[in-house]
Amino acid sequence: SFTGEHAFKHCMSLVKFNFLEGEGVDFSEKILKHCILEGLKTVGTFNTTTGETALTVNYPSPITMWFDDGATTSQLFIFPQTLDFTTPLNLSVVYNGVEYTATLPNPSKPVANQFSAGYAYTYNITLSNKGITVEEPEITPWEPGETNNVSITL
Repeated sequence: SFTGEHAFKHCMSLVKFNFLEGEGVDFSEKILKHCILEGLKTVGTFNTTTGETALTVNYPSPITMWFDDGATTSQLFIFPQTLDFTTPLNLSVVYNGVEYTATLPNPSKPVANQFSAGYAYTYNITLSNKGITVEEPEITPWEPGETNNVSITL
């Protein structure tokens, strides 16, 4: 039974990147190759019985996200974590053979400087011929999805 104390809940954090065209950039002509995010801790455990997560390595590891042809978004699940002020969230993205870099703003809610369990953090990032611009993240709790009846025969 997946109700009451056994009900499903989101125990990880979701980080999304929406890459937008700025002046002099046309995603239909040139493609995004990949982006690299630095500053997050990526090694930990997830207990599927209790839903508890724990970081097991206390230093950040770079995360590389490759784009399919034509893709302008990327997302990843991360362990909930408090950000270290000495390690900025740096993002680099390669477009048309040029590497753009920016430091991402830290989350402001529900707890400042923390990626909280059950929340999605959406960053809009604009690439232009003049550089890269990153907006404050839109922070929203994950909402329950659609309910469907399913029958399984074992």
